[in-house]
Amino acid sequence: MNNYKPTQQQICSVLCLLLLLFLHSCHTFITANGSKHRQLFPSKVKDATLTTDTNKYHLQRFSYANYENKNGFVGSKKLVEVITRSDIDDLKTRNSKYYLVFWNPQCPKSSSVIRRCDSLLRTGESIILVSLRNDCELINRRLKSSLINSYPYYTIGSSFDSKVMLRRQISFIKDCCPDCYKSYRDDVAVADYLLIENGNIQSILYNDEDNMLN
Repeated sequence: MNNYKPTQQQICSVLCLLLLLFLHSCHTFITANGSKHRQLFPSKVKDATLTTDTNKYHLQRFSYANYENKNGFVGSKKLVEVITRSDIDDLKTRNSKYYLVFWNPQCPKSSSVIRRCDSLLRTGESIILVSLRNDCELINRRLKSSLINSYPYYTIGSSFDSKVMLRRQISFIKDCCPDCYKSYRDDVAVADYLLIENGNIQSILYNDEDNMLN
C-alpha cells in the first residue's frame, strides 16, 4: 500500500499555484453603486487581433455610405468594418436614430439577438450589429442567412487588446460614451446596445424596461 504523504513544502507550493491561478482568472468589476463584483473565468476571445482571410473578406474602417446603401461586399468579398469613437461621433451628428447592438457570435443567445435585429430592420429601424469577437468565419456563419448580411460585418477590431469579452465591451463604451461609463461604471458590460439619437447617446442595459431587444 502506498503511504506517500506530501511534505508541507509541497502542499504550500500547490496552494500557491492554485492561488496564483485564481488571481489570474478572477476579474473584479466596479458596479454603478460602487460595489465590487468578481467573476471567475470570464469568457475570452482567442485572439484580440483582427485578422481576415483576404481572399474572402475585405477589411476597412467604418463607412457610413456603405451602411446607408446596404453595401456589404466589395466584388465577391464580404466587407468587414471596424467601428471606432470617431464613427460614433459622426452618427451623433446625423438626424436619425441608431441602435448599436453588441453581440457575441459564439454565445447561444446570439441567435435570438439576430432574429430580433432582423425583425427591427423590417420595421425600418437602423441597426448596427457589432461583434465583440474578431473571428470573421464565425460571424459569417451566424449572419450569412440574415437580413444583416446585406450590411458590412462590424467589429470593435483590435483597438481594445484585452481578451476578456466583458473588458472589451467596457473599454469600447468607456471610449465612445464617457458619460455612460460615468453613470454605470463597469455595469456597461451588460449593456445590450448604445442608443444614438439627435446628438445624444445612452447605454441600454439588458434589464432596462425600454430595452427593445427584450
